[in-house]
Amino acid sequence: MNMYFIGMCISMIIYILISILVSRRVKDANDYYVAGRRASVFLIAGSLIASYTSTGMFMGDAAQCYDGAFTSIVLFAGMQSAGYIIGGVFFGRYLRRSGVMTIPEFFGKRFASIKMRKLAALTAIIMMAVYLLSVIQGIGTLMNAVTDVEYNICIILTLVVFTIITVMAGSTGVLITDTLMATLFTGSLIISAIVISEKMGGGLQR
Repeated sequence: MNMYFIGMCISMIIYILISILVSRRVKDANDYYVAGRRASVFLIAGSLIASYTSTGMFMGDAAQCYDGAFTSIVLFAGMQSAGYIIGGVFFGRYLRRSGVMTIPEFFGKRFASIKMRKLAALTAIIMMAVYLLSVIQGIGTLMNAVTDVEYNICIILTLVVFTIITVMAGSTGVLITDTLMATLFTGSLIISAIVISEKMGGGLQR
């Protein structure tokens, strides 16, 4: 056990405590699934940033850039970021007007079909399962490399924290913890860029 592992454990405990506090405000399914439809732009943006700047970017995209795929990664990142904006502006309004709480519910209502709702649910489960497995594997690999703690223990810790946040606090807890992570990512990136630039002799002229 080293200082990095201790720091990670402290951050996980903080996220769990936040989820416990937020869970007291979850009164019904509307609060749980869509944060009572009261989430601010700041929280939504923070959650999107955290979702994108996860292990997929810090490990997968970074590794591919080192392998020489910088241009394609930048192009893909731009397209994906644009998708968030376009989806929210041109599709999000219809989701809100429909009054539904899940994507499968939207498709079932839009096409008046139980079969379409089940198909959307199955598609969402498969896609999110694949995404979740990749993220958990990335976190486990990163924690193992940084802390030297056994890989399986890192995976278990990750699953426990994810489960507690999601089950106890719902979408509100996820939005808040994601925004905190996004703030941490952004601050760390800015500080790292300045420090690296200084070390490489490219700092600001004094």
